[in-house]
This record gives sequence, C-alpha cells and structure tokens, in this order.
Amino acid sequence: MNDGYASIERMFHMSDSSERAQEFAEREYLNRLNGYSTFRTGVELDGHEVFALAFRELQTQMDAIRDRELVIADLWRGVPARGKGLVLYELIAAEIVQTNSIEGIHTTRREVDEAFAARADESSHKRLVEFVRLYVELVAKETAEMLAPMGVKVTDERGVVAMPTTLAGIRELYDRVTAGEIDAKDLPDGELFRSGTTGIYDGAGRLVRQGAATESQIQVLLTQWLQLAANDNIPIVLRACLCHYIFESIHPFYDGNGRTGRFLLALQLRDHLSLPTTLSLSAAIERQKAKYYKAFDETAKPLNCSDASLFCMTMVELIRDAQETLIGELQEHDGAMRRSRGVLDEMVAGGEISALQRKILEWLAQTEMYSSEVATITRTETRETLGVGEDRAVRVLEGLVDAGMLIRSGARPIKYALSDEMRERLLVE
Repeated sequence: MNDGYASIERMFHMSDSSERAQEFAEREYLNRLNGYSTFRTGVELDGHEVFALAFRELQTQMDAIRDRELVIADLWRGVPARGKGLVLYELIAAEIVQTNSIEGIHTTRREVDEAFAARADESSHKRLVEFVRLYVELVAKETAEMLAPMGVKVTDERGVVAMPTTLAGIRELYDRVTAGEIDAKDLPDGELFRSGTTGIYDGAGRLVRQGAATESQIQVLLTQWLQLAANDNIPIVLRACLCHYIFESIHPFYDGNGRTGRFLLALQLRDHLSLPTTLSLSAAIERQKAKYYKAFDETAKPLNCSDASLFCMTMVELIRDAQETLIGELQEHDGAMRRSRGVLDEMVAGGEISALQRKILEWLAQTEMYSSEVATITRTETRETLGVGEDRAVRVLEGLVDAGMLIRSGARPIKYALSDEMRERLLVE
C-alpha cells in the first residue's frame, strides 16, 4: 500500500495525455523534484537528479520504524547479558550468510564459525575472516562485554569501523568486505575503482542498467554520494535508502558491489536503529529478494527519471519486516526465559538443586535458548561462572550428572550438557 503514489511511468500509462512519453515524464519529474516534500540528493544519474518525495504512506512507515524500535529496545533490555551476546553472534553469522546468498554465493554457518575462531590470528587466510572482523567492529562500541563469553574480543587495535568519508575510505571498506572473495579478473583495475564498464543485473541475470561508464565518473558520483551520506537535512532512514540505491547504481566495482552496499547500509543505520535490527537487514532482503531487485529495476526505468520514492518505500518495508521478525523472536525468547526461570525457582524451593546448580542449569538453558547450538560447559567455565574453586565446581557438575540433569562427555576438556529430560523440562513449553 502506498497511498496512491505512482511511478512517473505508471502515471503516463494511466493518463490520457497527448504528450509524448518523454515530455510527460520530464514535466512530472520537475514537478516532483521541486515539490515541498521532496528530498534532493544532488546526485545525477542518467540525466536526472535522484530524489525521494516523502508521500504520506512512506512518512507513516518511517514513523512506524521508530515506534517499533521502542518495542525492540524494551524487549532487548530484558535479555540477560549472555543472551545478548548469543543473539548478536547469531545475527552476525546469519547476516554474513544471507548477504552472500543474495548474490548467489554459497556460505555455510560452519565457515562463519571458523572465521570467528580465526579472527584474532592476523596471519589467518581463512575465508570470511576479514568480513567477520568488520561486523564485529560494527557492533564493537556497545558489545565488548556481551560478545566476550563467545570468545570474541572486540576491544582490539582496530577500534570501531566508521562510515567512509573519502574515496580511499570506500575502497578500503570494499577490500575488507570482499577480502579473498573476488576472482583476479574482477579485481578493481583503476586508481581506486574499476576502469572498464560493467552492467547491473537483476536476480534473474537480466541487465537493468549500465554502471557509471568511466572511473572519473565513478569518482565524481561517489564524491557526491559522500556528501549525501553526511547530509543531516535528510531523515536518516530515507538518506540511507537513497544512498543504497545510488551506490548500487554507480556500481564502482566489477564484483562485490551488493555486499559492500549492504554493509554500508548497516553502517549508516547503526547509530539510529538498534543493533539487532541493523544486523537483520540482509536476512530480510534475502526473504524478499525478488521485491528488492524489482525496486532497483523499476526506479532505473528511463521514464521514472530517478524518482527513488518507491525504492525507499520498498526498503522501509524490508526494514519493517526485519523489525517484526525480530520482535517475534525476542518475545518468544522472553517467554521461554521466564518459563525456565520459573521451573528453576521451583526446583530450588523444592530442594532438588542448590543455588549454584541453578546457575549452571540457567547458563546452559540460556545458551540453547538464544543460539542454534547444543550448549556445553566445561569445568573451567563453571569455575569462572560460579566464582568457585575446581573441587567445588566439579561437585556442582557431578551432582547434576548424578541427578540425571546433565550428561558428561569428552575429555580434555570434559564437557557437560543438559540431559534430554532436563532440556524438555526447561525449554519445551
């Protein structure tokens, strides 16, 4: 639903005008470009300045994004610190898998987990390591403590990744997003960007438009893009959507534009949306990939004269989808956490377990609740979690094994996990 707002091309086909199509389009373009509710970008593509007109439904949906963020913030406050770290880890992993999937690049969860594990090794050549580092830096400001239990160190010498402010900064970000992922024949061959031509294709492999023709044009357009990205006179969500459309339309590289553009989108929205929302955008786009590509295709049609209003509407709807999915998941987690805590309280009150044993069961339950993995805990982790010595930690764990609540496996280290009966008791409604 878009309040009756129509593309210029559609308006022409619906009208009974005797004007030639291009004359009609140019007149309507100027009317819209100079409208009271129009936000201009200063970036010209195919002879027309890209703009967005904040029609009623678009404005309403942008306001609703803010309202849903308040709901997410309230739910996020109720997530325990360890749960937050687990959720963010899962979201980062899913975001990397999904942003690659949008481009038809197969990436497994195992590859992402291995990249996380190898991240601290500067000499590592494992696939996706640099991309993982970027996403960890994306969340680093707020989450050093949250991600620590996952063994992810974020307070390192790299600091926090920031929006690029120079052409060289855009290239540096691209190199990190695509490190080790681009075929040699598709690497940038100009001063900073590509020197040859390339096309922009939709999800079916059809040519939508040609990217900027020369590197000098790319540099001019990206300089304007940098100015747009810093323009606080345009509401941030609308600005980020416009920047995304323009970056992908410029297509400054032979390959990797989509992944770089979506990372820039997340980076631009990071300080204005919650981290969970920011880290859910590629998953939302992947769920509606055809809609995403169609929005580019429609906006690029010559008769639409770079009116990106409906593209922005599509992107706002995708953000809405990300938020609504996230709210549902957080509400589900909240209900599960409250149920498991109630069960554990009853177990302590009934003398089934001690307060220390409760902490271990809750630790394991939370791990399974907020992640996709079967949770295990070692004796060392138990000591650290409870703040007790080795002997006390072993007694706590073995007592739970004897009671049939935990199962023991492995050696060096020995690991403990919830028994099937205990898992059902704590995690199944």
